[in-house]
Amino acid sequence: MRPQTMRQNSMRQTAASTVRPSPAAPALRPVALALQVLCAGTLAGVAAAGALAPAQAWAQPAAGASQQRQYDIAAGPLESVLNQLGREAGVLVTFGSAVTEGLRSGGVSGRFTVEQALDRALLGTPLAAVRSAGGGYTLREMPVVPATSGAAGAAGAAGAGSSQTLRTVLVTASAQASPTTEGSGSYTTPATAAATGLSLSLRDTPQSVSVLTRQQIEDQGLLSLNDAMRSVTGIHVVSSDSDRSDFYSRGFYVDNLQYDGVPTSIGLSFYGDSGTDTTIYDRVEVVRGATGLLTGAGNPSASINMVRKHANSKVFTGSASASVGSWNHHRGTVDLSMPLTQDGRIRARVAGMAEERDSHVDLYHARKQVFYGVIDADLTPDTTLSVGADYQANRPTGSTWGGL
Repeated sequence: MRPQTMRQNSMRQTAASTVRPSPAAPALRPVALALQVLCAGTLAGVAAAGALAPAQAWAQPAAGASQQRQYDIAAGPLESVLNQLGREAGVLVTFGSAVTEGLRSGGVSGRFTVEQALDRALLGTPLAAVRSAGGGYTLREMPVVPATSGAAGAAGAAGAGSSQTLRTVLVTASAQASPTTEGSGSYTTPATAAATGLSLSLRDTPQSVSVLTRQQIEDQGLLSLNDAMRSVTGIHVVSSDSDRSDFYSRGFYVDNLQYDGVPTSIGLSFYGDSGTDTTIYDRVEVVRGATGLLTGAGNPSASINMVRKHANSKVFTGSASASVGSWNHHRGTVDLSMPLTQDGRIRARVAGMAEERDSHVDLYHARKQVFYGVIDADLTPDTTLSVGADYQANRPTGSTWGGL
């Protein structure tokens, strides 16, 4: 019995030695496990990327996008058609699943270039294929071009593969507001050219501007330029005698006077222009600051621009007024506008004023007459010709001169 037991033990040891790994096996087993883990992780990453990436028609970039080839892709869901087209054309078409959801394609049948085939596949959908820098194409939403019927529709279908009609862009704007203040009831004007010669809003004018509109002149009874300047911010009025005044702004004498934007060299004090009547003016604009932009050399004080009325009405209209005040003050005005042609393209306007008054100063008596006439003709829708003249006369008696 003993020898038999020893043979069995020997056989077990031999069998064990046949399955015992070699000394190098323990070193290879961890490497194999690591490769398995790495491969599993790579496959999982690819699967996750595929789940997160947008739907794409994958293929190798085409060698020549301008080369034509035969396509025979049946109609069906747009995503399926694009996938098949991308495989056959060898291009990468990128799009999101939400972009093509619910859209169908009429398919592609015929010989086309890649871009023509894509246009065919997208015909009737709000999408267009835009070529990317890498050689592929990306779908973008575009406005749908309405289909036309007849020969025009056939021509449009034939050219759909080579052109893309963009949506019509409609631009709307209002005409520039007229700077005229008469009849507006406003205490401001939408535009002025007193500072730069360009018709700009007060906000866009690069200087400080004050405007006395026709409404403010009438409401406050500003009968002369002297009265008007007393109502302008930043203007200081100094009386030289009973009929003349001097204006100052920012510490300097105002020696710039404009009529309808045209500068003059008339001195306010010497010629008595401070007594100019405001009956014929639509507005008075005062630009404070340096006046050398357009009014020539002068003091950096201010420039006064008096804008005359025009014949703007194409129907007969007019107004008249009379007033009586203390010290035998009597004043009357008349202002008439009328069309000279039936269509109103040529219009005329006349205005006149007469005034006389006494004063608390003995022997003083003032008389003033004003007459103004203008004809406005619309030569073209954009061109108006204006011809007019005004006359103003101040005839004071017993006036003072420098205090004498």
